[in-house]
Amino acid sequence: MDRAANSSSDDDDSSSENRHVDDPVREAAAPDHPSSSSSGEARDDDTVIITIRTLNDGNGADIDEIYEYIQDNYPVAQCDRHLLEVELNERVHHNELEIVDGIRYKIVHVTSENTHETTETESEEPIAVPADPPNTSSDLPSSSSSGERERKRFDGKVLKAIRTLNHGNGADIDEICDYLLGSYNLGPELRKLVEEYLGLGVSDNQLEMVENRYKIVHVTSENTRETRETESKSVSDSDDQKVPATSSSDYALPYGDMPEAMVTEAISTMDYGIGVNIDEIYEYIENRYKIPTDYMKILEDELNKRVSENELEKGEYGYKILDVTSDNMDEAQSQAVAVADQNDPAKSSSSSDATTSSGNTPYYDPVIDAISTINDGNGVDIEGIYQFIQERFKRNVVRPNHRQLLEEGLQKRVSQCILEKVETHYKILDITPEKLDEINEAAAKAVAVSDRKDVEAKEAYEAADRAKKVLEENELVLQAAKEALDRCNNVFHLPNSTSSSSLTLFFFLSCRYQRRLARFPCLP
Repeated sequence: MDRAANSSSDDDDSSSENRHVDDPVREAAAPDHPSSSSSGEARDDDTVIITIRTLNDGNGADIDEIYEYIQDNYPVAQCDRHLLEVELNERVHHNELEIVDGIRYKIVHVTSENTHETTETESEEPIAVPADPPNTSSDLPSSSSSGERERKRFDGKVLKAIRTLNHGNGADIDEICDYLLGSYNLGPELRKLVEEYLGLGVSDNQLEMVENRYKIVHVTSENTRETRETESKSVSDSDDQKVPATSSSDYALPYGDMPEAMVTEAISTMDYGIGVNIDEIYEYIENRYKIPTDYMKILEDELNKRVSENELEKGEYGYKILDVTSDNMDEAQSQAVAVADQNDPAKSSSSSDATTSSGNTPYYDPVIDAISTINDGNGVDIEGIYQFIQERFKRNVVRPNHRQLLEEGLQKRVSQCILEKVETHYKILDITPEKLDEINEAAAKAVAVSDRKDVEAKEAYEAADRAKKVLEENELVLQAAKEALDRCNNVFHLPNSTSSSSLTLFFFLSCRYQRRLARFPCLP
């Protein structure tokens, strides 16, 4: 029991009388037993201690569970919820209990350290307790001085609802609201408050959203403490060492020389179907990594670049990651080589030189990553590559023509001498100096053949153009002869029974007439 409420001195008894508050929980615990010692150690016959020990599953017990247990097992106590909360907070103040996750209470195991702390002189001022506790237990957060405490209590109820309704796949918002309405006396704005808390819980990584259902993220106290220490250290270091960067490639980032990895991590973590805006991406990266002072401009340039390269899609709300296709996989070749060479020192120098000479950051190629990761010496077939991509991006992209698109991408890489195909398996082409010379020679021959064919095609085109012009001239001459013959027929009116000599004479005269007509256009 609480030392402040059950002190062995008469002064404490008088102080308890001045409060004008009767604590039925304490009276029901053991009124005839001596009070707890000044060391802060709780008695074994204390109702609250017994309740917490009974309900404790390793994580403590919240106030609702304690209240319900006392009501069911100690009906004589006539426990009031508000006074129970005051009692628990008072015990926390005297190191008898500790609060876990802001809502759950656990028994403190007494050691020499906390015993020394509890033996210090305490203030004789009584703890302020409202004389008229509220009749209704409204658990909605308020805007008063106790709003933070009410908020924690409400958050605890939402977590309890999710924990109770969870059957392995989480709980949706309708189930959570129905549980809260059936278990507590809550106001009409319940759904709005639940939506607000769920959104904050997802953004703070306390909850995770699977489709439209929410699940609690299991985080232990050890890694939470390590994460907070790392984040605080990163923030303090960044405040002292932030320097402007000229481009995204000038700043070393967590995944090597790949600044887009941070962007992909942020979007894939926070995108639930509508995209993520640039402010959310910046906040996500800023809370986890040390960034330069002008990173917002670098981030904006990076996003615009990836949108132009069909890696991201800019929607109405924000940016979304595009599904992997053969087109945008082809553009990712240089980065894939860099990723594969990180584990191979022999290849790292050549790939880094290529990256430096080009001046561009390499791109990630999931096909190369899949083959280099799961290759057992015999290569990887198309189904293995597709399953690896699905597992790596943690999304099920099902398309009716996904196999065709992937085959096109693989065939293009084979033609570019990036991969080699052995039966139905694909392997990364190991280029040696001898093979490189052969490839260069074959490429030179192909270029020479292509140039020769271009010259032949040009000559054939010119010959066809000349033949076309000759044909047009012949058509013009034929048309002129027809017109001359028609004019001669109209002038001389030759009979049908004209002999061959007459026709010859007629043709001769018509030709002379045409020459005269050409020399003197004014003649009829």
